[in-house]
Amino acid sequence: MDLQALQMLFSGAGSLLFGAVKILVIFLGAKQAMLGSLTAGMLVAFIFYVDQFTGRASKLVDFVIGLRVAKVHIDRVSDITSTAEEVFLEGSYKGPLFNADVELVNVSFRYGHNEPWLLHGQDLHVASGECIAICGPSGVGKSTLVKILSGDLDPLAGSLRLGGIDIQKLGKRRFREIVSTVTQDDNLMSGSITQNITGFSPEPDDEFAMECARVAGVHDEIMAMPMRYETLIGDLGVLVSGGQKQRLCLARALYRRPRVLILDEATSHLDPATEIKVSAALTELNCTRVLIAHRAETLIFAGKVMLLNHGKLKPLNKSQAFAEL
Repeated sequence: MDLQALQMLFSGAGSLLFGAVKILVIFLGAKQAMLGSLTAGMLVAFIFYVDQFTGRASKLVDFVIGLRVAKVHIDRVSDITSTAEEVFLEGSYKGPLFNADVELVNVSFRYGHNEPWLLHGQDLHVASGECIAICGPSGVGKSTLVKILSGDLDPLAGSLRLGGIDIQKLGKRRFREIVSTVTQDDNLMSGSITQNITGFSPEPDDEFAMECARVAGVHDEIMAMPMRYETLIGDLGVLVSGGQKQRLCLARALYRRPRVLILDEATSHLDPATEIKVSAALTELNCTRVLIAHRAETLIFAGKVMLLNHGKLKPLNKSQAFAEL
C-alpha cells in the first residue's frame, strides 16, 4: 500500500472512530437525561467536552501520522545523499558506434569477500540485432548480471563493452541513452498513460507512443479505458493489472528507441499467449536483446540460450534450456 493511501486510511478510520464515540455519547447522554439522571444543561456541557477531547485527539493522531510520513521522506533523502557519486558517467570517446554488440570480457563479480562468485572470469558476446536468453536456477545472479549489462553495477574485474567500446571510455550517460532495461520490479508514475510511456517528456510524440504500446501489446486495452491515453494511473487514478503495468513499462523502454533492450523477467505477469505475441512483435525491432528467461515461452524467439550457474555462463541448446525451466 502506498504512503498516500495509508494516510487516507488512517485519517478515515480516525474520523469514523471519533464520530462513533460522539454518537454513542449523545445516545447514552440522552437516555440518562430521559431517565432524569442528567439535566439538559449537563448533557450539552458533556457533549461539548467530548467534542473538545475528540478534536484534540484527532489532531494528535494526524500529528503522529505526519511524523511517520516525514521519517519516510527523511530516510529517502538520506539514501540519496549517502549514495556514492557514480564514476565513469562521462566518457572520453565521442566517435560513432558502428554496431550495437554487447560484450562482457573476463568479468568477475561477487558482493563480498566471503560470498560466492556470481560471475567469475566470464565472457559473453551478443551480436548486434541478436536475441539471447539467459536462464538458471533462482538466486544464481541473473538479476546481478542484468545490472552489470545495463551499466548499473560495475564488475570487480573485466569490462563491459558496447559496439567494441569499453563503457568507461564511452561513458555511462551515453551508454544509457542507447540501452533500455525493463525489470519485473519497474513501476509507473502518477500521471496519464501517455506521460508514463513518454517519460513525462515536455514534447511527447503521441503517435510513436501509441506505436510503442502496440508493440508492447497493450494498445487495445488502453483504448478501452475511459480516457484512453489520457487516462490517469497511479495514486487516485485507474488501477492497472500486473500484466498491464509490465507492458506499459516495456512501451516506455521502447519509446527511448534503444539499440539494446534488456528484459529481466519483464513479462512474468503475462499469460503464455500474450507473452508469445509480445515477443513476436519485439523480433521485428532492429535492436540487440538480452532476455532473462523465467519460462519456456521466453525462449521461443531467442537465437541463443545461455545457462548461468556457479559463476559460469555456458551455452545450451533449446531442448536443454526447456528442461532447465
